[in-house]
Amino acid sequence: MANFNRKYKLTISNESLDLDIESIEDQFLRIIFEIVHDPGGNNVFGEISVYNLSKASEQKIYEQFTNVTLIAGYEGSQDVIFKGEIINIVRGRDVADTFVTMYCRSLGKAAFETNINKTLPVNSTIIDVLTECSNAFGVPLIVDEIDFSGDVAFGRGAPLQGDPKVILNNLKSTYKFDWFFENGRMVVLKQDSIRTGEVVDISMLKGMVGSPEITEIGANVATKLNPRIRFGTLFTVESITPRVNFSNLYFQDVPETIGVGQYKVLRVTFRGDSHGTSWDSLIEGIRYAG
Repeated sequence: MANFNRKYKLTISNESLDLDIESIEDQFLRIIFEIVHDPGGNNVFGEISVYNLSKASEQKIYEQFTNVTLIAGYEGSQDVIFKGEIINIVRGRDVADTFVTMYCRSLGKAAFETNINKTLPVNSTIIDVLTECSNAFGVPLIVDEIDFSGDVAFGRGAPLQGDPKVILNNLKSTYKFDWFFENGRMVVLKQDSIRTGEVVDISMLKGMVGSPEITEIGANVATKLNPRIRFGTLFTVESITPRVNFSNLYFQDVPETIGVGQYKVLRVTFRGDSHGTSWDSLIEGIRYAG
């Protein structure tokens, strides 16, 4: 079956063994996935199904493998869209085909059960606190320190006790940041900032699927799967037939310029079926004034 220049590589592994499933013409193995990057849940969640595995490979997934990495995109533009730990596994059958579904999240159980019991010295900064939390989780910290340079230091020191997730959630409203785990890293971003990288232009000529929905605060749009679209990155929308969804407001004639501008990604879902039509990024964005 033709895969329309789609590219993917699914690696299921433990510390010493791995199983690779790659995009090859007429590939017998089928994969279906849904990967949700949602900072509101502080994690990336994945549901990945693999069809027609051998009994030996199925058994390894059940008994030995613990980790999953999924690279996806198109020829010349593919990247990691999920890296994490298997949380649960379910076997199933679809007519004549058998499949295994893995439910995964970016950071696993052990890291979620960690605690901190430490007091940082006088005049410690919020960056110091973020670093301690990422160290407790055992993952690298991705943050632009310049964004936090104007924040007040902890003049009496910073006592850190308990669940680092609770510590971060207690601080994020005061210091106005979002945090979440993404592919084995802890990403922290100021709520009025963006992540570095190019602005992704989305139009009918550049991968748009269907019509975008323009809302009071932003835009929701589907495009061909693009791994460069992540939380905090920017995108633009160009469409001659947008759907407008403003509460208590009805447009009889939609202005041509409505929806024009830049948007910051708040949530993105990657969906794909190696043997079907789905190979998309579903994006929810908020208007970004810069």
